[in-house]
Amino acid sequence: MTLADEQALFWQAIRWPTGIADFLAQADEATREAFATTFEGNDAMDAIARMGVYAESYFWRLSDVLGEQYRVLAWLVGPTRFHNFVTDFVLHRPSRSPDVRRFGSRLPDYLAEHSLEAEFGGLAQIAEVERAIVHAIDVPDEPLVGRAQLQAIDVTAWPGMRLRLADHVRVRTTARSYPRAWAAWKAEEPSPDPVPPLEPDARHEVLIWRKRVEVFHRGISAAHAVAVRAMADGQPFQAICEAALECDASIDPPQLVAWLGRWLDDGLITALEIET
Repeated sequence: MTLADEQALFWQAIRWPTGIADFLAQADEATREAFATTFEGNDAMDAIARMGVYAESYFWRLSDVLGEQYRVLAWLVGPTRFHNFVTDFVLHRPSRSPDVRRFGSRLPDYLAEHSLEAEFGGLAQIAEVERAIVHAIDVPDEPLVGRAQLQAIDVTAWPGMRLRLADHVRVRTTARSYPRAWAAWKAEEPSPDPVPPLEPDARHEVLIWRKRVEVFHRGISAAHAVAVRAMADGQPFQAICEAALECDASIDPPQLVAWLGRWLDDGLITALEIET
């Protein structure tokens, strides 16, 4: 066998979800012979047991990463369901990056097609929120603008003003309340058993952003979410306001200005651009 063949066999063996012995049991004769001639054991630990150390380390390292990045999801479904789901994910979406933090980037899409989502619903959206939190941690810093820059702009120019959104900002729509689930996880409440059913026609909006080195999230109204998405699309301030009002006609101008002030205070805006 070449070194590349040995590495490929090592990789196939350690990522088998139910252990090295099961890997060999389902392998063909040629694979079993290659394994026996490639990996050695001794009196204290045979080749299967020695390779099992690597397999356990591989799985639990990736499991720990997913448990840290998807803490609320893990709490919501409970440790047994999450462990079983992670086993499926590690098998079907093996790590392809030397940066272990990137391993979980495909988890929300995988979960959306998984039986866990089909059984309970709304879980992939929770995972999308937690993926956005990881994204916010990882993006590079950008220069931000605050209220002083806004005050330097004549109010008559505000309608045409474009607010450039920082790359760490995301809005996610969920059928389950992420802030409520996060608060329960933070309070170290036991995982719900069974997973709570979806509320009929429930729709929640979550804003995720980073300020300095800390990532924040909060629930926002549907109109507020529409406004942030319009801002992300590069719409001028007047169009942002009109989009919010179309969603909720009860919003008044002071509310819209208050949103603008908070976006600046929270560090969501990297530039204020005036059309000339």
